[in-house]
Amino acid sequence: MKTFILLISVCWYTVSIGQVPLVYETFDTGIPVDWVIINNDGNTPHPDVSEYSDAWIIVQDPDDVANFVVSSTSYFQPVDRADRWLIMPNATLGASGNFISWYGKSHDASFPDSYKVLLSTTGTAITDFTDTLKLVSNESPDWTYHELEIENFADENIHIAFVLTTFNGFKLYLDTINLRKEDPLFLEHPLKENNIKIYPNPTSDYLTIQGEDIKEICCHSADGKLMWQTTFPTKIDVTLLPKGVYFLSILSGGEFVRKRFIKK
Repeated sequence: MKTFILLISVCWYTVSIGQVPLVYETFDTGIPVDWVIINNDGNTPHPDVSEYSDAWIIVQDPDDVANFVVSSTSYFQPVDRADRWLIMPNATLGASGNFISWYGKSHDASFPDSYKVLLSTTGTAITDFTDTLKLVSNESPDWTYHELEIENFADENIHIAFVLTTFNGFKLYLDTINLRKEDPLFLEHPLKENNIKIYPNPTSDYLTIQGEDIKEICCHSADGKLMWQTTFPTKIDVTLLPKGVYFLSILSGGEFVRKRFIKK
């Protein structure tokens, strides 16, 4: 009974400091109507990518046909540079713990795509985006997780834009864009780090948890939902978890240890 009470405490604590999602989009049902798309280059896609009838479209994930992602092309005829904007709806950041994360992927390693992530505090016109959050040069052909802390804009109302900028590339994919506030990565908390190790991280199939005197483990999603809890913390199958960021609350040696892992 004592062990059960401790486990509930670990799980409750994780939920109590869960982040607050502001914009969370997986594109499985299309591009939401409150997202703004701008074709600022006016170029004609090459016939091999004629499906790109708009600056950004929804396509099947090339690695998982059951998953849908948002995509843009920089393969034009004649050859030119892309300038294609995907602008998120406005959101008001919190006083602290403000983050944005997403997954990116180039279709072809021989023709990688580059893009920039910009921020506006005024509106959705191209000239409004005066702050650069990140420049991604030659995105990987494998799905890659990106995360940015945006504390400099705490409490402000913002828009964030993803802008494809490649000269003569091919296809860029984005997925699972997550803007949130009050993220526990930023907040102070009493969970104490020790010798607990988790690997591989990121992972797509199994997660190994290694450490001394581990009693219980809870796994929560980024929005605080309890995904599983276990008393056998050696090798855990995570293949059924959706892609994203997860938090482990681990009871070890009478102390709480908090770890984060990414399911890719």
